[in-house]
Amino acid sequence: MRESIRSCHRCEVRKAYDSPVPCAGSVTAPVMFIGEAPGADEVEQGKPFVGMSGRMLRSAIEDAGLSCDDDVFITNVICCRPFNNKFPSDTYPIDMCMDNHLLTQIDIVRPRIIVAVGGQAHRWVRGSDVGITKVCGGWEDWEVMADELTVRYLPTLHPSFCMKGPDDRYDNPVMKLTSPERVELFRAHIASIKDELDELEE
Repeated sequence: MRESIRSCHRCEVRKAYDSPVPCAGSVTAPVMFIGEAPGADEVEQGKPFVGMSGRMLRSAIEDAGLSCDDDVFITNVICCRPFNNKFPSDTYPIDMCMDNHLLTQIDIVRPRIIVAVGGQAHRWVRGSDVGITKVCGGWEDWEVMADELTVRYLPTLHPSFCMKGPDDRYDNPVMKLTSPERVELFRAHIASIKDELDELEE
């Protein structure tokens, strides 16, 4: 699975930085986190979510009582760092990565919970055009893999969004939150995963 990502040349995105970043975590993990795409820190270290955003995510996971090594599996919608960190507007590389890597990972890991981290992750994983600030924190059942797998699904904010201040241009309460308030909300979303998992295992 990881070697398949490292050796992939299916689309043009790899050419920007020659930077496939494989997934991380346990293949028996009950929780799968799906981000958007790797950045410079991830390319350098060869692991997803290891930069500033990653440290915020991993800290929230551990504080929720989950192990980043044993309880979670971390991956991205696309496995290569896009040029200038701009998520592709062309759907071809996204479809290629999802069809050849992400869906395979879901099928192998078969998590009980899937968490989409950020707007692009939610958009492509769940196939939704509803903005992440409108749905973040909302749990739902989701039938994945042609009805072969049902998971609990949680969309949450991307840590990089939480580092920004309020934006009063939008009539949206999440957009108006300060950075500390966004971080608090994000951490509350992650904390809810442990409770959800405990309920599933009862």
